[in-house]
Amino acid sequence: ETQWLVSSHNFEKTPVIAEISAVFRAMEEAGGDVLKLAVMPQSIDDVRHLIEATLTYNEKSPKPMIAIAMGSLGVITRIAPDLCGGSLTFVAGAGKTAPGQLSLEEIIDLRKRMALI
Repeated sequence: ETQWLVSSHNFEKTPVIAEISAVFRAMEEAGGDVLKLAVMPQSIDDVRHLIEATLTYNEKSPKPMIAIAMGSLGVITRIAPDLCGGSLTFVAGAGKTAPGQLSLEEIIDLRKRMALI
């Protein structure tokens, strides 16, 4: 069965919590089977806002979610999506395509070090 991943990227900032929730809702209403949101945090508070919005939305929706705060500030959202409200992560394949993106090997190593796997 084919599934549709609906993705939204904001390479400039992290929207406020209400806007993040609205983006997830719009992606779900558009028929997305997997919801992917990537934002650019300017502060630790931005990362917290993404996590809070994702955790809250994930309680309402059965859809798998990918919620990434790009760059070094948000690397935890890539390593531990299960702790940050997401269902999945997104890793670099042949080459990195976004700030802070990690390879599968790096994610596995870091998850093992954090006793997540």
